[in-house]
Amino acid sequence: MTSRLTTCAFAGLPVLTAITLAIAPLPATASTSGNAGTSGSPNTLIEPSTATTAALSSDSNSNSDSNSNSNSGPGPGTSFKTVIGLPPSAFEAASGVSAGGRWLFVGSAGLPWSALRLQLGTRSGFSPLIELQSARLRRWRPAIGFATHWLHRPRLRISGEWLLGWLIQTGDLPRRGPNAELRVRIAAPFRRLAPYLMFGSQSTLLANRTTVSRVDGASSSWSFDGKWTGFATLGLALAINRRLGLDFGVDMTFYDVPNTQTIPGAHVGLLIGGFRRTRQPKNRQPVGQPANTITIVKHSPAQRTKAP
Repeated sequence: MTSRLTTCAFAGLPVLTAITLAIAPLPATASTSGNAGTSGSPNTLIEPSTATTAALSSDSNSNSDSNSNSNSGPGPGTSFKTVIGLPPSAFEAASGVSAGGRWLFVGSAGLPWSALRLQLGTRSGFSPLIELQSARLRRWRPAIGFATHWLHRPRLRISGEWLLGWLIQTGDLPRRGPNAELRVRIAAPFRRLAPYLMFGSQSTLLANRTTVSRVDGASSSWSFDGKWTGFATLGLALAINRRLGLDFGVDMTFYDVPNTQTIPGAHVGLLIGGFRRTRQPKNRQPVGQPANTITIVKHSPAQRTKAP
């Protein structure tokens, strides 16, 4: 009876060994890159507890790419976080400054002023912008500039804007010349509303040419004249959703000070905001690395063990 059990045990040993090898995971092979003390043997094992780099297989890369495409949108730290219930697009239009990675388009129409504005937020806190301003389709002022926050609080934000442009005025009194403008905005968001107050100071340098005709000929001379225009706007930004909003405002313009001409007006605007699309880096397969393998690289070679 004992000999029969011993014979059965030895007969079942190969089967048990085959099952154990099939269930046991394959050891990970290490690829050395010339570090001191590394042997470069294909049977060298490395402890995964101190691993610092892992290159996944091509199947894993395809899965990660599909996941990244399905989850496309704002990355970490760029979620649509509202400020006291107000979406960023409407509030950023009221304050004049966009957060990093966000863009904003504002189009407004009114009497006498209409404008188009496009701005982009950066991580440094500055928002570069371009703007086209018009008054009754006779006075045009394209400009570029930037805006930044002076005070950044949940319920109160104060910002400043600097713009440089060129004035083109047609009609009975044509004017052309460089133009500079400074604006100050004060915005106070509350739920879906953001009332704001804006003050502006605009200076234009005009070049005048005077021609005098005489009997013996004509002579011309140049002179430069500066014109200053101030204005104020009381407005309200209304959020429709996280990307869209409306802007309502009452404008007051003080034209050509000290020969002041007060021009009242009003405007209605459309606000469109969003995020820039950034390309997600793909996990490329290392050169010379076969597919469906995992390579674990360890800085310290002192804890290597050899495979049996």
